[in-house]
Amino acid sequence: MKKRLTIMLVSSMVLTGMATFEGITNRDMTEPDNHFWSFNPMKYNPYTKGQCTNYVFDKMRAHDKQIGVSWNDAKYWSSRAQNDGYRVNSIPKVGSIMQSTKGKYGHVAYIEKKYKDGSIEVSEMNYRKPYEVTKRTIFRNEIKDYQYIHPKNNSHA
Repeated sequence: MKKRLTIMLVSSMVLTGMATFEGITNRDMTEPDNHFWSFNPMKYNPYTKGQCTNYVFDKMRAHDKQIGVSWNDAKYWSSRAQNDGYRVNSIPKVGSIMQSTKGKYGHVAYIEKKYKDGSIEVSEMNYRKPYEVTKRTIFRNEIKDYQYIHPKNNSHA
């Protein structure tokens, strides 16, 4: 009888711990499935909703790409990406991230198209206001004003 009670107590503690862990790490309740055994770093978006970083993270996830989950504000993304082993340079590529350090928080956008004249089209959130998704063209003479982060393939997708 004592052995059964011990087993029940230990099992209860383990299940409670798992449920607590799930509750703490499940920040986005739109996806409330159990991820206790998941190792996919792109499963949950840690960036603030309505901001450019959140939008770009979701674009990367949608294309089975991987970026850092702790790069913080957009102004830090190129240096932190480089520190994490990502290729960062001045050459835009479709599917990469355009990054700027201008402003208090910086800005990031997703590169949708590259035109023959060297200009690119980006999609972004919060260029004008939170939650607003817009597209704009970055002309060839402006390309040098930004850094470009090239994401890795997400092997956990």
